[in-house]
Amino acid sequence: MIERKIRLSFLIFGIIVYSVGFMGFTYQQMPDYFNKDLVSYDESTNAVVSNNLFRDVFPPRLRLNPLDEEYAGWKEGPDWQHIPPLSFYVPYPFYKLDGHPSIEVRRLSYVFLAYLQGLVFLIVITALFKQKRAILAATLASWLWLLSPFVRQALNANAFGYSDIVLSFSVVLSIMMTLYYFFHDFSYEKKKEKFFYATIVAATLPILVKNVLG
Repeated sequence: MIERKIRLSFLIFGIIVYSVGFMGFTYQQMPDYFNKDLVSYDESTNAVVSNNLFRDVFPPRLRLNPLDEEYAGWKEGPDWQHIPPLSFYVPYPFYKLDGHPSIEVRRLSYVFLAYLQGLVFLIVITALFKQKRAILAATLASWLWLLSPFVRQALNANAFGYSDIVLSFSVVLSIMMTLYYFFHDFSYEKKKEKFFYATIVAATLPILVKNVLG
């Protein structure tokens, strides 16, 4: 019992250290999250293709960008630029208040996902390994992970744009696999376990793909 409390104390210490480091880095990058407008390249090109993939899966949608009628290059015409309603109704009122485009909501969701990955890593290491030094090593690893090019580019938004299509496909795939896992009657437990791990991979792969493709 005492040993368990000690391990829990080490875990709490690791989470605090990791959270402080993450919040500090995020605070430094915060200006980069809100420096784009609704008609720049990411918003009017990559986001359009990404959202058009979602429109094939989710029901009723409306115009992607009601503030701008002009689209150039290979982008689809305004009448075909749609998104699921919630993707518009939720961010748009905030845009009217502070001028931040809806794409920033997605970007901040990546920030939260990156934080969650490090947090889950610490908890899993604590659950699997009994040694206190394993928890300390996991805390150090989470800090090094914050300093890695993957996390830095994901958080400062430098690698944000081109992989929206792949990201959207991965998100849709993970949602479908999750629903299948919960509602499908598997013939035996081992098969269900394997599909569970496959679902985890599908759910965590998008942000990795996003970083690789930019």
